[in-house]
Amino acid sequence: MINKIHIQDIRNYLFLALGFSIPISTALISITFVLLVFLWFFDNNLNERIKEIRCNKFFTIILGYLAIHFVGFLWLQVEPVNAMKSWMIFAIPLLSTGVDSNYYLKGLKAFVLGMFVYVLLFDINIILDPSYFFEAYIEFTSVYMFSNSHVSYSPLVALTFAILLPAFLVSKEIDFKYLFLLLFFALNEFLVAGRTGYIVFIFASFFVISYYHKENIMRLIIAIFSIIGIIGLTLNLNPIFENRINQTNITPSSLSDKDISSTSSSKFENADVSIDRRYHWANETIKLIKDKPFFGYGTGSFENEFKNYSDRNTQVLYTYDPHNHHLLVLFQFGLFGFTAYILIYLIQIRTALSYRKDNILRSFAILLPLVYLLMNFSATYFWEHHLQAFFAFTSAILYNTNMRDRQYEKIL
Repeated sequence: MINKIHIQDIRNYLFLALGFSIPISTALISITFVLLVFLWFFDNNLNERIKEIRCNKFFTIILGYLAIHFVGFLWLQVEPVNAMKSWMIFAIPLLSTGVDSNYYLKGLKAFVLGMFVYVLLFDINIILDPSYFFEAYIEFTSVYMFSNSHVSYSPLVALTFAILLPAFLVSKEIDFKYLFLLLFFALNEFLVAGRTGYIVFIFASFFVISYYHKENIMRLIIAIFSIIGIIGLTLNLNPIFENRINQTNITPSSLSDKDISSTSSSKFENADVSIDRRYHWANETIKLIKDKPFFGYGTGSFENEFKNYSDRNTQVLYTYDPHNHHLLVLFQFGLFGFTAYILIYLIQIRTALSYRKDNILRSFAILLPLVYLLMNFSATYFWEHHLQAFFAFTSAILYNTNMRDRQYEKIL
């Protein structure tokens, strides 16, 4: 029989492995997640773990949101697709309570190390094969090593920058280790075409800078202009960044039904998901939500319900998801489920505000739900493997009540 004391050590090391694997491999993420959840049930103090979950409002609302997914099958009228695609988020309570709290900060360090290795390999790949950057990368902008793409790569780089920035800002002397890493991640952010990542980088940078320098106007101005300088430099030197910004210059009011329907469904799946199509899908999804505003269409209903809707309306382009996670929740569960979904963010913010003010993680604990609230307007990021894993992993760390009274001055 496996020694149960050793199982705790295994869980702790698996937690570090999960942090490292988040930017690198969907397979490693899934394997470590499943093992951590499985081993949770072999805890010596399982009753204490259950009590800890029951006493934590954030964990309770996560489990309530999971229950809504099960209840949502009751009014489902089509075959479900992607019904439990947010499964890692549902595992947050088990992930958090199954690991020793002194491994939380180590887990963040493991994630930063994984990001550094991944981004470094990406840079080496560009040096060895410049055409990867100057030709194909302009069109597809995907990091083909391992299993990541600009959809997750760009926001993850921005979030890593946001994790490291507070320690640099509060340091009384220049810490060149943090300075190097911040410049490394900042410059790499704008080598890819993820527009959401650009937004997250700018939003997170200004939020963290304002959080720490709101009372020192001169430092605030210097820091803000430094960020603007990095953005301006890359805008002028990087054709990808400039190209993606120009692609955003589309106003929904200028779009006609003819413009929207000009791309056939067969071609659409490989087309660039630009602003006009996102507006189109959001608009059509809202029309469907109005028909069932209170309880929605049921768990996993979107893909087939929207397919049936687009088949009946030739001007509607088919999509497997609305590219807006807030609308996806409203579509599936109506106001009933959307209330629980929004409470997840609100409880996160409330928990973060209860942190000691000298805890270096406090600003990021406030920032994380704000960033995902923002990002989920443009895509279903709780369905994206890497970003869902990052949210679950960092939430397991930041919103465990054991973190509120800790005093962390540095991340690394």
